[in-house]
Amino acid sequence: MKMFRMLVNMLFTTANAQMLVGSQRDDHGCVLDGGYQWCDYTQSCVRLWEEGCPEPAIDPPRVCNECRPIPCARPYFPDTNNCRMITDTDSCGCQTSCPHYDCRNTECQSDSDCRANEFCRPTGNRYPMVNGRRLQLASSECVEKSGINETCGGYTPPEFQTRCLDGLECVQTMGPMIADAPGQCREPCQDNELRNQYGDCVQQTTIPDGCASWFDGCNTCSVRNGRIEMCTLMYCFTQSPTRCMSYYRDTSLNVGSVCYRFCENGSQDFVDRKGDCPSNSVCSAPNNDMIGFDSCGDLAWTCQNVGH
Repeated sequence: MKMFRMLVNMLFTTANAQMLVGSQRDDHGCVLDGGYQWCDYTQSCVRLWEEGCPEPAIDPPRVCNECRPIPCARPYFPDTNNCRMITDTDSCGCQTSCPHYDCRNTECQSDSDCRANEFCRPTGNRYPMVNGRRLQLASSECVEKSGINETCGGYTPPEFQTRCLDGLECVQTMGPMIADAPGQCREPCQDNELRNQYGDCVQQTTIPDGCASWFDGCNTCSVRNGRIEMCTLMYCFTQSPTRCMSYYRDTSLNVGSVCYRFCENGSQDFVDRKGDCPSNSVCSAPNNDMIGFDSCGDLAWTCQNVGH
């Protein structure tokens, strides 16, 4: 009998504990059995009969054809090329500010976004680092083109590339053995000139008399009677100076003709015909007292008469 009473008391105690105020709460922690509920507007638990929960106002949908022009003074036009006029607008395309010019030329998409003396270049070396990794964000900027004798070209990453001003050429000046080195911006050669392997403009000469093998700056050609007959089919990245590589030995020179000439800068053809001078003449320098490696121009050797 005592055991039965103890079980009944335990059941009544548990039931009373479950009925205590505050035992029923929602996901926001509001005491439901205390009359509270969550209000989104105030972001708190409220009793509706005490303070209420206001409903948010709903703005009527905007009609996008109600744009009104803004009175603006005529914008100042800067003294520079390719400045972009900016006009701020809202979601409906209505003007929200007076137009103004942007001459910073940042975040360009193409060369047309830059000034006349600039070009659009990527800025890959400036990508930000996040968690040890570089963000691959598309970014570019307008940079000035290079002028005469300034560096251009070469094997460099895109963010360091340079470009010559319009009307100039990027010329390789380090010789044919260093093809990936940067060059220099120079003016184009004249119609009767060619660039040698160091980028200098040299006079383009005609095929001399008696020439048997002619180098046209890229290919070697056979010559007969001053006319080219057949040439090799080589592809050249640079144009070298032209020259006669060999002569017909049955053709004699005259007294005073150039029999030996070497120009270190390649400005004139190389001539080596010391054995083709006429009889009673020798190939000699213009001044026997002068010794030099270069025999160009007035220093070229000629056929000179000898005494009996």
